[in-house]
This record gives sequence, C-alpha cells and structure tokens, in this order.
Amino acid sequence: MPEYVFACSGNRPGGGISGDNAFVVINIDDLTNPTLVTALIDAVNLSDPFGMVVGSGRDYAYVCAFGNDTFTIIDISNPLAPAVVGTCALPGAYDVAISGNYAFVTGSWDRNFHSVDISDPTNPFIEDTIATTWDIHGVKVEGDYAYVGENSGLYIFNISDPTNIVQESYTPDVGGNLWRGYDLLVEAPLVYYCAMNCFTILDCTLVGAPAILDTYVNGVDLPVPQLNGLYGIDKVRDLVYLAAGGGYYFTVLNVANPAAIATAGVLWINTIFGANVPRPQHVFVRNAIAYVNMGNTGNNTNHGLHILNVANPAAMALLGSLAGGGAPNYLDQAMGGGALLPPTIRGNPNIDQRIYQHVERMDR
Repeated sequence: MPEYVFACSGNRPGGGISGDNAFVVINIDDLTNPTLVTALIDAVNLSDPFGMVVGSGRDYAYVCAFGNDTFTIIDISNPLAPAVVGTCALPGAYDVAISGNYAFVTGSWDRNFHSVDISDPTNPFIEDTIATTWDIHGVKVEGDYAYVGENSGLYIFNISDPTNIVQESYTPDVGGNLWRGYDLLVEAPLVYYCAMNCFTILDCTLVGAPAILDTYVNGVDLPVPQLNGLYGIDKVRDLVYLAAGGGYYFTVLNVANPAAIATAGVLWINTIFGANVPRPQHVFVRNAIAYVNMGNTGNNTNHGLHILNVANPAAMALLGSLAGGGAPNYLDQAMGGGALLPPTIRGNPNIDQRIYQHVERMDR
C-alpha cells in the first residue's frame, strides 16, 4: 500500500514570507524521490497553516491557519481527496494537540490557550479559554495535562475538565533556558523544551513545581549557531533530534542521562545546499530516517520536505527531497512554516501518540 506524508504549505508566524495556503499529500514509497499526490488549496481556511496534528481516528487533520486566525478540520479519510469540513475563528492559531473530543490550541499573538470541542468535525467551537502573560507557541498533551511553551517560560494546565482549564504551574525563563518555547516534547514526567537558543529538560513529577535537570546552551555547550532557533523536535530512545532553523543546523543530542546532555551529531544544512539554504523547521524520525520540513527564507528554491538518513548521527546524509518553487509541488514556504505529522499505520490503536505532531506517515 502507498505510504504518505501529510504537510502544510505556509509561513512560520512572523516570517513575513507567504506560503501556498495548501494542505499537501506526498508519496514517500521511494525515499529518494518523494512525489506530490495532491494539494488542497484554500486561501481562507488554510492561510499560512502552521501547527497540525492528526486525530487518533486517523480520519481528520486539525490545522492552525495562523494567517487568517482560523482553526480548520480536514477530512483525510481518503488521502487522495482531502477536504475542509469545519472551521472556527481562533486568533493567532499557532499549535494544536488532541485529546478525546477536544483540541487544545495556542493562540499566539492574542496570548490565550483554548479548548475546542471537536466532537462534531463540521462544527468545532471554543469551549474554554485561559489567558497567558506573553505569546504562547508549542503545545503537547499527556494525560490530564497540557504543556505549553511561552515566550518567557513553561505553562502546565490541568485539562481534565476541558470546560474549565486550570493553570497548575508556570516556570519562568532564566537566562534564556525557556525563552520562546516554539516546540516541546513530553514523556511524563520529563519535558524536552526547545527554547530560542538552548535546549532544556525539566522534571515535572510535581506539576506544580517543575525542576530543571539540565540545559544545553548555544555558544557554550555547542558552537554558535548549532542550537540557534530551535523550532522543532523529535525523540527516539535516547536521542533528541532538533531543527535548529535559526542557525541552519540539524542537531542530535544524547539524553540518556537527562541531567547530563551530550552531543551526538550535527549537520550544517549548507553542506547539502550550496546556495538558497532553507531553515529546518520541524522533524519526525522513524526507522533511522528523519523527515525534515525546511523553509522560511527569501528564496524558496530548496524549501520543502527533505529526507535524511540519521542512522549515524555523526555522519547524516540527504536521501531525497520534494522541493518548492510553486506549482506543481506547492511547497513555496510549506514545510518551513507548515507541518508534517507523525507516522502511523492506519487502524493500529497501539501506536504511541505521545509526540505525534508535525509528521504523518500513513500506510493505506
């Protein structure tokens, strides 16, 4: 059966470069030559889409269309013909996580965290809202808690009652360790946090009082800019994979000892593209293969999905790409500000959902 990646073509919020306003389906049967299957273009409901996730039923994708302040639900039951089925207005829609019949969405510039009732995909609506102090970005949900990265710290919200979100704690940034939390990953009780210029691991055993275990700092633990602008993260066993888009690096860290982070490997994107270098934005890793979305630079020639062999983090190599440049690929700014979703085999309820955001491989 064909294997697909779903993605969006849109600008990373604040990037100032327009994308294709598209939801795309990519065939990855041949990792050396990924090909576009179809593109759903919608300048209203998919205006600069960014955060995206697929629900546990695998029939719907939930998309944050940042450019038009819209939360959008797409029917993907037939990956060859995706269709928008429901929307609701949500100012600054940035990132989303799903739990049961609810989506939990960060409203970036309006500084609000929302629960959205998605029990009827054709009629999503905001159920509850709680204000934050500064702009909020990445969100992950595990159990009764939502973990949210903010401009100056980490929020933990109790979402056991989605009609009444309660703040459990707020851990403030100290010296940049939690500044601009664009993405994060949760394996309770540990939280792996991508700040603008450093990577931090927190122990959240006490959700009311998270404790920082270790921080890896750009220019201290690794040379500048190998941890500059951490926009995306994935983790497989003891390795964390970081899209360091601010510095044009793909960086791998060993976190076997969360209190003593170590370097496993780095890849300077310039070694792949001699010119028109795109920024790594999001990543998902499966079977020693990394699917990295890149973009958010002035020239979109090399924007798109880039597939890396990461079996040896000290010697990573490019396998294949689907680059941008407008039709027919619709990846002008996609992947750079869009989203890939995690791999899954349709109908298998046993797949671990803890980190599933930004990349979706599906066996159909």
